[in-house]
Amino acid sequence: MAVQLITRIYRWNGLSTDEKPSSGVPVGSTFHEIDTGNKFIYQTNGWVVDNGGPLSTAKAVEMNAELRRLMERTLIETLAANERNGIDAA
Repeated sequence: MAVQLITRIYRWNGLSTDEKPSSGVPVGSTFHEIDTGNKFIYQTNGWVVDNGGPLSTAKAVEMNAELRRLMERTLIETLAANERNGIDAA
């Protein structure tokens, strides 16, 4: 990609169910979904997830819940495998 001078950008806030602007959007513009905390940046090929910047509270809560589900599944599967192999969980 060639160097681009960005002289203006727009910043939008909206809900995840809102349609993001698609015409006349300068590259580098942002869209923040206030209900999910997801952030998007407009590139030449359209809106892409912006993973940079600080972690929002909503995103941290979502990541924590996903991690908890993963740990619970791992524990359940490990206990089941141990039981099948006759290994005492105590």
